[in-house]
Amino acid sequence: MKLKEELDLNIDKISLIIGFLILSSIFSLRISKKYSLPSLLLFLGVEMLAGSEGIGGIYFDNMVIAQLIGGIALAFILFNGAFATKIDVFKEGAFEGLLLAFIGVFINTLIVGIAVYFFTSFSVLYSLLIGAIVSSTDASAVMSLLSFGGLKLKKKVSSVLLVESGTNDPMANVIIVLLISLIINPHFTTFEGITFLFLQIAVGGLIGFLFAKGTIKFLKIFSIKLPEIHQLIMIAGVFLTFGLTNILKGNGYLAIYIYGLFLGNSEIPFKKISRRFFGSLSWGVEIGIFVILGLLVFPSQLFHSWKVGTFIGLTLMLFARPLSVIITLCRSKLSIKEKLFISWGGLKGGVPIVFAILPVLANIKGAEIIFPIIFYVVVISVAIQGTTLSFAASILGIKDTESSKWVEPDLEQIEFMEEKMIKLKVKNKSSFHNKSVMDMHFKKGVLLLLIERDNHRIFPQANTKILESDSLIIFGEDQIKLDQLIEEWNSVEDQLII
Repeated sequence: MKLKEELDLNIDKISLIIGFLILSSIFSLRISKKYSLPSLLLFLGVEMLAGSEGIGGIYFDNMVIAQLIGGIALAFILFNGAFATKIDVFKEGAFEGLLLAFIGVFINTLIVGIAVYFFTSFSVLYSLLIGAIVSSTDASAVMSLLSFGGLKLKKKVSSVLLVESGTNDPMANVIIVLLISLIINPHFTTFEGITFLFLQIAVGGLIGFLFAKGTIKFLKIFSIKLPEIHQLIMIAGVFLTFGLTNILKGNGYLAIYIYGLFLGNSEIPFKKISRRFFGSLSWGVEIGIFVILGLLVFPSQLFHSWKVGTFIGLTLMLFARPLSVIITLCRSKLSIKEKLFISWGGLKGGVPIVFAILPVLANIKGAEIIFPIIFYVVVISVAIQGTTLSFAASILGIKDTESSKWVEPDLEQIEFMEEKMIKLKVKNKSSFHNKSVMDMHFKKGVLLLLIERDNHRIFPQANTKILESDSLIIFGEDQIKLDQLIEEWNSVEDQLII
């Protein structure tokens, strides 16, 4: 009985702590948006305050649990990034993005590794290992700034950044594991290394493709037509793809990206609803990563690592990343300003911190020193690059000023907002009959979303004519505005439907 009471008490405490940390992280998002601060920086700050050396006093130092949660969370973040990437965006940035993801990561590793070797006490292999860990950009950090942060870039530039950030994690992971193998086993042969690289890429690519094709076919013929069930099937697919690929010595992260890219660009049921679901899930697991990683690091360790961390961070931002971009994209048609922005847009995030746990779990001597250094490098990257990226886009002329402000409404979003919507049918005597949308002059806070005409749905443009018997689907930001519109509508003998 006593054991049960202690267990119940621990569960209660853990539940309270988890709920508090999640809500604190969500609250930090509001601060992030209001003051244009990188959300990742605030996430880490909140969790460090909650840690054993902060005001929360929560002690956590289990690297195994952190790696398990971080690895799975990273798989879902990569899946969401790929699932949400439309094929035209991928094609737009594929050439440059894939070059940066493979050759760029390798060059980054070399430059940072050489700098670390000559200016610190780390050995050659340890220096290269640090270079590999910080070489990849973070998909969630880039997507967060481009979507949540509201940074609108030229299509080519944003496409390159998205493709690179989604595909360079597998390459960085391959180099890290290869270097760890060399440190543990100095007799690791060139043949073994080439075989390892081949299996990682070939097995990862093949399993990702095969599982995607199988899942697409299964979703189309599956008899239970519920979005929740389809989403569960895809979640199972992520776990199966990731697990089987790793068991067969392939790269699980590469397989997951390919799996998500094919699923997101196929005609599967409930795709748009599922994109929203996995977008929310991605936010959730990202918060989970930073809860764990923020608790895992001790501020006193960061204090002892600040000199080396600052040196690596500045080397990466000012030398390694720009040089790797310029060398890798020397044949690209991108302008020098676009290349400079892409180099500055190589944001770090939770991925390098998760990767920094791998040497510790491999029981490499002195690996525990690497973790706080990498953490510090990530903090510097986010604090400097994340806060200045919008300014850099402005001075380099990378912001998109030409794209249309018209956003085509998502029919599923319309269904989601139906509590603030009305449908009105146009009669011959209506004051709107034969008028164009631009002449309707709705009040502020009222928006025409959709026109239904002869069983067809029309997305209204400025010059779209309103005809008799059209049904207008109208959104109001509050009920008062909708009531006023209904009153005006009824006065001209039009018909309120819903």
